[in-house]
Amino acid sequence: MSRVPRLQPRHALAAALLAAAVILGLAVPGIVGFEGAVSAHAAPAESESALQPTMVVAPEAPIVRSSAEEFRFEVLLKNPGSEPLGGGTVVLMIDTQRAETEEDLQHPSEREALELARVEAVETSPEGEQRLDVVVARDDVPFLFSRQAGVYAVRASFTPSGQVTPAPTVTDAPDDETAEVDDGLPLTLLASTPLVWNGVDAPGQLPLTLVVPIVLPGSVETLPGRDELARVAPRLLQVLDAAEQRNATVAVDPRIVAGIRALGSNAPSSSVTLLHRLERTTSPVFLLQFADADPAVQAALGFDELMQPLGFSHATDLGKFEPPSPESGATPGVGEADASAGNGNPPGDTAESDTTAETDAGNAAEGSSGALAPQVDPVTGVPTFEGLLTLANAKPGAWPAGGEVDSATLALLQQSGLTSLVLDSSNVSNATSPRVTMGEFDALIADTSAGQAARRAIAGETATDRSAGAADLAARLALSAQNETGGAVLALDRGALADIADPLRIFQTIDDLPWVQTVSERQQTSGTAVLRAGTSTEERRELLRATITRSTRIDELAPQLDHPAYLLEYQRERLLEALATEYAEPGVDFAEIDSAIKERDEELLQGVRPVVTENTQLVGALSHVPVTLTNALPFEAVVSLRAAPTSAAISLTERDFEARVPAVGSTNVLVPVHSRISSGETGLMLEVRDRSGEQSFADALLPLTLRTTIETMLMWVLGTAAALLLGFGIWRSVRRRRASGSGTADAGTDAERDVTGNASTDDPAPAHRAGSTSETGAR
Repeated sequence: MSRVPRLQPRHALAAALLAAAVILGLAVPGIVGFEGAVSAHAAPAESESALQPTMVVAPEAPIVRSSAEEFRFEVLLKNPGSEPLGGGTVVLMIDTQRAETEEDLQHPSEREALELARVEAVETSPEGEQRLDVVVARDDVPFLFSRQAGVYAVRASFTPSGQVTPAPTVTDAPDDETAEVDDGLPLTLLASTPLVWNGVDAPGQLPLTLVVPIVLPGSVETLPGRDELARVAPRLLQVLDAAEQRNATVAVDPRIVAGIRALGSNAPSSSVTLLHRLERTTSPVFLLQFADADPAVQAALGFDELMQPLGFSHATDLGKFEPPSPESGATPGVGEADASAGNGNPPGDTAESDTTAETDAGNAAEGSSGALAPQVDPVTGVPTFEGLLTLANAKPGAWPAGGEVDSATLALLQQSGLTSLVLDSSNVSNATSPRVTMGEFDALIADTSAGQAARRAIAGETATDRSAGAADLAARLALSAQNETGGAVLALDRGALADIADPLRIFQTIDDLPWVQTVSERQQTSGTAVLRAGTSTEERRELLRATITRSTRIDELAPQLDHPAYLLEYQRERLLEALATEYAEPGVDFAEIDSAIKERDEELLQGVRPVVTENTQLVGALSHVPVTLTNALPFEAVVSLRAAPTSAAISLTERDFEARVPAVGSTNVLVPVHSRISSGETGLMLEVRDRSGEQSFADALLPLTLRTTIETMLMWVLGTAAALLLGFGIWRSVRRRRASGSGTADAGTDAERDVTGNASTDDPAPAHRAGSTSETGAR
């Protein structure tokens, strides 16, 4: 028997229950703890740990008011394994004391708790989930109403059926007395979540600065095309609206700017509007690296300078542009987007409220010399490299991966002329405010724990996960307000925000917190901080080194293309995307990301090559052998195919053939082959070279089987058949003529008989009548 302090409410749980929870080592609110030795079934092998059952708990809303008649919670049991998870009991508890620091949320199992409710869970099917709605009636928890406003940790425990749930019977003894309980088996699952009870006991609102990414979804590997822009631009406009309304700092992926401008007047009107809004926003804005490539990992890889795109001719060649007219005022080198409009309003400004196709088309067309191309070639109207990537109102800034910045990263950024930073709070120490000066940099220090909570609120796997994330975010911001930290920065996860269907939900969650006031970074007080050096994982660095090596090999295939620069530009964009900062986020399996990158690399490394078949036969002295060339590259190729016989059994009158192969397509080349023997085995050695024939890229052996005797036999058969058909035709013709001649002679005899009055054997009746008349008349 164990002795624990007596708790006043009749539903209090013993400290034995809490001690068991400590064993599980619960650390992150809302995330489950699991003890593999105790389960509804046999403990799975260590390699199967990823398939362990888990549990999530969340309040229905982050703020729980004492005026409510009931309090609702969600409990989600997840069973990813192949065996069912048996039913059991879920017990919901709440800390007796409010949390004062984030550490109180990290180890809630070490604190005294009171029971709120318990419910029974049925069996959870393999690879299934079970959601439980736990309703706590107001009258069942009178102890809550004397609690001070603030943050409290709530935990849920799941005990499979057949195990003893250690729930003590507690009398109304004084606080200093103890209650005895029977020791039970350890709990199987634990999960926790914070909630804010009756708001926050704070003197004022917390100034909160948001950093909002305007980035492309993970499905876009390179410069976005027209269809991709048409799909993502409306959602990005919503995000930009939300950011501006809350005075947020906006971080923009330059791929968006370059992708829109590269299309010229072919750009979708919604994307033109987005670009115009970005050029005009009054919110602080900076450009990320192209494809949001991570500066920290580039420094860790030993780069001397930040990697940059090589060009965009593969995109602008598909755009539609017109040379700037004198009336438009567009001048090469001018970075202002309104140079094309006499009234200072660039095309696309009125497109937000006018949804007709005609207006949209007009906006897009007008934008080709203005918002789409602030810096253009004076002759062609095509944007320059700088014009594609420039956002005139953007400050030079960077947002490296959280917790991975070191002095080498800062040196690389400084060498590139960048002066502002967004840093993770785990990457600094002794920060006196959320905005600090570090050497030559003006840095925003983003709250690490709040950012992780926001990530879960944005992109949690289930609605319960997202509710748990929202509750965690609310609690951490409440603690910042309660402890009067002076302000906070919340950097929204760029990977999570880019891929969800409803990006506005997180903004509404923040708006619903009355103790938070969103402010511009300019309104945050400035302080100081010291860099706490971090580093990227060795696994990620090694995988990226291999990716860079494969990228170099792909670049070597460029001479096969009609426009070799296209492949170099395209592959550099892919490489920058592989360096994306979002792949360094906690919980991201970069090995899985790398596997997809490697698969695509292997496809591209096929380049242009001949397709070899095993059963090619030659049945004549002269044959045209079809050779199929395939092109795995995303651009049209022009190559030289060289064919050579492998033996003297065949000869070629022509050995070099130029072939144009469509992007990701194939074409056939006919190679004339002369056979010198009647039968045998030989082959063609095929080699793919560049157009000039100087560089070889792929070769293959095409086996050939000679069967010219078959052709001779076929010719004899065909000749005999033709002769027989000819003889048969002549015979039929002679017979018909003979039959026709006999019929003509008989007809002449009959006619003579009719004239002389003799009856015709073919038509006796008319002859008879004629003869009768003649005879009557004579009489």
